[in-house]
Amino acid sequence: MQPVELLIEEEIWPYDLPIELIKEPTEPVRFGCLYSAYHKDSPFQSIISVFYAKVKLKGEWIYLGARNTWSKKYMTLLQVYHLIKSDVFKTETDTLQAIEDDKEAKKFKAKHFCYATFSGKFFKRNEDDILNHSRLICIDLDKLGGELYWIRETVNRDPLTLMSFISPSGTGLKVIYQIDPGKHSQATYYQYLSEYLSKLCSLPKQSIDESCKDVSRACFLPCDPSAYLNLDLV
Repeated sequence: MQPVELLIEEEIWPYDLPIELIKEPTEPVRFGCLYSAYHKDSPFQSIISVFYAKVKLKGEWIYLGARNTWSKKYMTLLQVYHLIKSDVFKTETDTLQAIEDDKEAKKFKAKHFCYATFSGKFFKRNEDDILNHSRLICIDLDKLGGELYWIRETVNRDPLTLMSFISPSGTGLKVIYQIDPGKHSQATYYQYLSEYLSKLCSLPKQSIDESCKDVSRACFLPCDPSAYLNLDLV
């Protein structure tokens, strides 16, 4: 039996919003932080992989979700930020948040959501198939409940935060940081940042997902119009 990736016909953008609408302009506005965000050395120009939930297989569009480790588009962090703020994934996000059963919600998310590998550009989602490290790490804060919005404000005020957005479930927070993989391992940065966030937000360590230390960690992409970008870092 052929692997799924060999049967996928095309690596094309399968969603309603044309990918051209979230590309950076060729002549960005030349003032302040906005121009700096488009500079080639900006962390917002780091290249990451976005893997499609929906792919064309044997002539039909089907949802593979997290099972798709092959069909993807390389995007900058800034593009992914605009993608999350748009309504491209609004239907999936609203549907997920309306599912009350935890098991059903988990199954729906794994099948219907695109995901990104924030720590790098991958040929295939596998640690051995990384092409370039993005110098980014995504820390996942889970099940924050009624504390979510207070924690988000605390995180967004912190000068180390590069980007943040609410998780697809609406109960957690994803926080993006810059790292230097030439100095320390991903696991070392995870350990430091998890302790840092735990103290910053008065969180128990179990609220921070340990799998964030994996370079090929998949992060599902929601619709979050309130996603935050720290332009002061550029």
